[in-house]
Amino acid sequence: MIAVLLAAAGLAPNARADAIYAVQPDGNMLFYRYAGMSDGSFNWPVEQKVIGSGWQGFSHVLAGNNGAIYAIKPDGQMVFYRYAGMADGSFNWAVEQKVIGSGWQGFSTVFGGHNGAIYGIKPDGELVFYRYAGMADGSFSWAVEQRVIGSGWQGFSRVFAGDNGTIYAIKPDGELVFYRYAGMHDGSSNWAIEQKVIGSGWQGFSHDFAGDNGAIYGIKPDGQMLFYRYAGMSDGAFNWAVEQKVIGSGWSISQIAAGGAAGSVAVPPPAPAPPPPAPAPVFSNQRCLQYARRAVDDFKNAARFPACMKMIRQQNAGRWSDQLAGHYNWCVTAQQAWIRSETEARDRLQLACGASAIP
Repeated sequence: MIAVLLAAAGLAPNARADAIYAVQPDGNMLFYRYAGMSDGSFNWPVEQKVIGSGWQGFSHVLAGNNGAIYAIKPDGQMVFYRYAGMADGSFNWAVEQKVIGSGWQGFSTVFGGHNGAIYGIKPDGELVFYRYAGMADGSFSWAVEQRVIGSGWQGFSRVFAGDNGTIYAIKPDGELVFYRYAGMHDGSSNWAIEQKVIGSGWQGFSHDFAGDNGAIYGIKPDGQMLFYRYAGMSDGAFNWAVEQKVIGSGWSISQIAAGGAAGSVAVPPPAPAPPPPAPAPVFSNQRCLQYARRAVDDFKNAARFPACMKMIRQQNAGRWSDQLAGHYNWCVTAQQAWIRSETEARDRLQLACGASAIP
């Protein structure tokens, strides 16, 4: 049974397949790859591959393209991952557990597009746009932040995004409405297409999400997965290249967890578990281990405050990180005065931005 996430995202430019990620109640993440987008055929090159564990602790999980996955903790921290095993569903992560933001618990819905685009809907209906630019290494790099690009979005029951600024919104009466956002470069309030009704009857799905090139996936309460491909993206016309193609079963949803790309889905038994992780590194220098733990705690403490994270971007990236081994390895060769200076610099920043330094 899948509990938290159902999200599709493109693999790479010109790829003819969508990546689909799903999280089970025990925290396992499963990976699928659908390749029948041209005609809605039953074509799955990869199915039910276990690619991770521990994902049950997130309140929102959303996917972008090229393996990008954004996960939001209940306290509002956003953590970035980049999956690199899409060709075969192997257990292969290029980036893991990088804290890239805070304060995301204030949105009622968060959903992701492509090329770092992230949209958040506030309880009052404001639509806020962000564009993340640190996908290569998980660095704290935002090209666009907190740009209000719309209002009135609280009236939709579900909202999800595809590529190239496409956004699909479902009204409580089942109407599917199409938008295309064109201000991704700078977060301007620039809409190429707005409020085009392109379908009806979508209230009959318990879950829906989008992939590349107009691909839309809908899951019925009985577990059938249906595929659609919308072809009117240039002008918002009522134009469907593929409709209502059954491409799977056994995806029965028990609940929607967070709107957008979140839900609870039952699937057949998962694939075998991945191989055990490599042994943890040995930290024999207790003085440096203590320093590294304090540095990681400082970063996690500061990451809870947006004002702190803005100040952190202006400092040495090595000073602010959640990577225990990185802090430890630096400490082993550092002079005592350098170690003291780094600790004091972190204390000063936390006090200056409103986060009390850790005693």
